[in-house]
Amino acid sequence: MYFKHPEILWALLFLIIPVVVHLFRLRKFEYTPFTNVIFLKEIQQENHKSSQLKKWLVLASRLSLITALVLAFAQPYNRQNTTALKKAETVVYLDNTFSMQAGGVQGALLVQAVHDLIDQPPEGEISLFTDNTSFSKTPIQEIKQELLQLEYSSVPLSPENIILRGKNMLSTDTTTQKNFVLISDFRAWPPHSIPDKDSIINYYPVVLRAQHSENIVLDSVFLSDADSQSLELSVLLSKSDSTALTLPVSLYNGDTLIAKTTAAFDKKDSSRSSFRIPNNRLVDGKVVIEDRGLSYDNSLYFSINPPEKIRTLIIGDASNRYLRKIFTEDEFEVRVSTASQLDYSLIPAQDFIVLNELEDIPVSLAQALHNASTKGNIILVIPSEKTPTPQFNALFRSLNTGAVTPLYTDDENKRRKKITDIQFAHPVFRAVFEHSLSKTDNFRYPEAQPIFNIDGSVKTVLGFEDNSPFLAERDRVFFFTAPLNSDYSDFSNTPLIVPVLYNIGRMALPHPALYYQTGIQATLSNRKPSQRQGEDIISLHQDQRFLIPQQRSFPEKIEWYTSDEVPGNDGHYQLKYGDSLLQHISFNHMRKESKTLSTLFPQESETATLSWQNTVLKIKNDGSIRELWKWFVIFALVFLLTEILLLKYFK
Repeated sequence: MYFKHPEILWALLFLIIPVVVHLFRLRKFEYTPFTNVIFLKEIQQENHKSSQLKKWLVLASRLSLITALVLAFAQPYNRQNTTALKKAETVVYLDNTFSMQAGGVQGALLVQAVHDLIDQPPEGEISLFTDNTSFSKTPIQEIKQELLQLEYSSVPLSPENIILRGKNMLSTDTTTQKNFVLISDFRAWPPHSIPDKDSIINYYPVVLRAQHSENIVLDSVFLSDADSQSLELSVLLSKSDSTALTLPVSLYNGDTLIAKTTAAFDKKDSSRSSFRIPNNRLVDGKVVIEDRGLSYDNSLYFSINPPEKIRTLIIGDASNRYLRKIFTEDEFEVRVSTASQLDYSLIPAQDFIVLNELEDIPVSLAQALHNASTKGNIILVIPSEKTPTPQFNALFRSLNTGAVTPLYTDDENKRRKKITDIQFAHPVFRAVFEHSLSKTDNFRYPEAQPIFNIDGSVKTVLGFEDNSPFLAERDRVFFFTAPLNSDYSDFSNTPLIVPVLYNIGRMALPHPALYYQTGIQATLSNRKPSQRQGEDIISLHQDQRFLIPQQRSFPEKIEWYTSDEVPGNDGHYQLKYGDSLLQHISFNHMRKESKTLSTLFPQESETATLSWQNTVLKIKNDGSIRELWKWFVIFALVFLLTEILLLKYFK
């Protein structure tokens, strides 16, 4: 038993008073002579015994009365646990990812959780955070409107970040009771993500469950075929189970329905549908389905823009036939010039510059290429065996690439080596291979005889079997260590040359994708309109929204970057440079939340039955005490009544 006011227990010293009164006879007796009272002696002895017993009973009742009153004023209590009487501070994590769109008993899981929070908030000091917002030490009623208008987050926090963020929002005061409530469906949470209860923080997971776990997802849209008249648009769908199902799929241009088809799930968990549409008819496209699962993944936005040609300049006297076959006129605007007849004023306007086995690299050309490199242009160097090493070094120093070391011409170094090292993670090979290749007999690796080594920090794109680079890159400058003519290499005769050179060229001005994802960091590039000059910037427009992304300007083009916040919403956007429309661009939320994943708490788990109401009650009980002062008041009244009865009726 504990006391709220233990200092009042000093009043128990007053128990001495009734003891003194009862043990010492303070009244003086006088003897008065009387006649013979011998016949009263026996009665006198009996009355004396009864009087003594009555006095001791009255003394006990008075002592008990005083003791009960003193203990009542000291307010005794029993503690439920070690956190009782501590000031409570509570942090609430509210999951607002797209998986919380799933329907529960009272509507969407997020809506249900918000109403529970507003109707029955926890006691004490409260902080609340979601996947994209936070409210520190704010009463729930003050953020009622923000909670009712809470939107879904396309970028979910990881379980580790959620736990760490919740701990950081709790104070370091050791005298407070710390509660961490997690409200979520706990999809994709691995086991043991929530720490066990410790002496500092009490964890209370509130598990929300959807009534239906089935969900159909619009995974992706891509162009599977194209000709001069039409395009074939393919749509990939997936579902959470393998039951047979036929689902309508609609294609819109803006808000106008232009085509419909069906997706058949023949006891499979995926399906593919196709649309054939005329060229240049579809700009702001949207594919739509309907299901009773999550709603955010039932629409997929995309944009088809007319392709913009990449300005390409090939400098050199060597044969460029294979280059012209790769850099075709439908995607590249190619100019060819020899070193002696080069118009240097053309270089700043180019997106992609190729040095095709130049035998002589003048200082003026090296300086012009340096200026082009600093403006973000892609430069590809195909060396010549006749180029003097000092000129190579002057060029590479100006491009901040490294230093060149010539290889000796002895028989050991003149032999060709196989090109077996393919860096699949490099952007050059993005979407080229379905999976990483391993050394195998059914793939013929090209061979080449390198003429120099590069000393410096470079990224190998293609490497020889001895790990030396054949094609390397640094700061958007690509270079081969061997000529591509037949005397030194058979690389130009292998299929690998096409995706390598084509993708290097495409990196100079990436072709706009059908759509991009929100919530990720990406770098996009657009050429500036020729008629615009000055300080104009790129901006994204969607209805009444106006966004300015982070960007980097070059004389002929501008790079801009997406992030977690930009653009934020999915849908169609107009990309403008000043007042000029550059292109239509679309963004979609990541489909990560759409995948049906096992929850952290199984359906039969005891923890899974912990509702919000039970959690609030448990937090209250864990911090509560059992007060006993009322009982001692009752005892005092009982002892007082006992004393009255003793004095009145006990003879």
